Amino acid sequence: MSIRATVIAVLLALIAALSFSVYYYHDAYSDTNEDLKAAARKQQQAETIAGNVIQSMRIFNAITRANTDEKQQIQQWSENNVVYIREKLSTDECVSRPVPDDVVIKLREHADRIRNGTHRADPR
Repeated sequence: MSIRATVIAVLLALIAALSFSVYYYHDAYSDTNEDLKAAARKQQQAETIAGNVIQSMRIFNAITRANTDEKQQIQQWSENNVVYIREKLSTDECVSRPVPDDVVIKLREHADRIRNGTHRADPR
């Protein structure tokens, strides 16, 4: 074999090796690129889910805070009414009179209906 044939054979082998290397590394790059894109999608989904959970918790906390504030306002209003009624009744002469038995029974029945969770205090 001549040197020229040997050089051509070596060059062809080198070109074949380079072609194989380019093909292999391009395939590896494509796989890695696809993995990175999939990881980015999963990260975006996780961030979206976390954002939704945080938003839901904020809404839940706002509702809870509003309910707590409303209960406190109702409690304060009730306490103010009790004080007002006691002040007004302290000077009234009717306070010392006994309440008729049938009125007491009706008032207790009414209070029991309210405690049992009926929505209307008036049964009509």
